[in-house]
Amino acid sequence: MKDAVNSVDGLDYDKAIKFIQEQPEKVDAVWQENQVIQLNAGHGGVPLMIFQNEPFFGQDRFDMFYWRLRQSGLTKRKEPRAPFINKPLRWPDNQ
Repeated sequence: MKDAVNSVDGLDYDKAIKFIQEQPEKVDAVWQENQVIQLNAGHGGVPLMIFQNEPFFGQDRFDMFYWRLRQSGLTKRKEPRAPFINKPLRWPDNQ
C-alpha cells in the first residue's frame, strides 16, 4: 500500500497516516460528507461518477458517462498525460 500511495505524484504515505492519526475527526467528517453527496446523487454502485448532478455508477455505465462528457463538449487529448502513456485496455468505441 505504501508503495502504491507514494507512486502517486504529490502523495506521501507517511504524511497521510500521520494526518489521519492526528486528526481522525477531520477524516471522518470528509467521509460522512462524501456519503451524503453519494446518497443525494443516487449512488448505487462503484465506480461512482457524477457529472452535472447525474450519477453514473458501475463499470457498465462508463460508456454512457463518456458519451455524456462528449455530448457536453469534452474533447479527447491528442496525447495522453503521464503516467497514462498507453491506451487503456478498454477504450470507448464511440470517440
